[in-house]
Amino acid sequence: MARVLVVITPAEGHVNPSLGLVKQLTDNGEEVVYVCTEEYRSRIEQTGAELRTYPLAELFGRSSRKFCGLPRMKRSII
Repeated sequence: MARVLVVITPAEGHVNPSLGLVKQLTDNGEEVVYVCTEEYRSRIEQTGAELRTYPLAELFGRSSRKFCGLPRMKRSII
């Protein structure tokens, strides 16, 4: 059995296209951990993947919408 980690941008155009592949992987007995935000929980869990969430607001700087939290997020999920 393979172990797959999916880390994806929390947006409809990123999450939705990945769900079919994730479902196929879990149906084939692969272990999938999917990292995304809470708002996509029900759709991701329906695939059989394990969901690990991160708070989106903490990944953006307070004064701008610049993405700045990937190193911090990576340490928290590993």
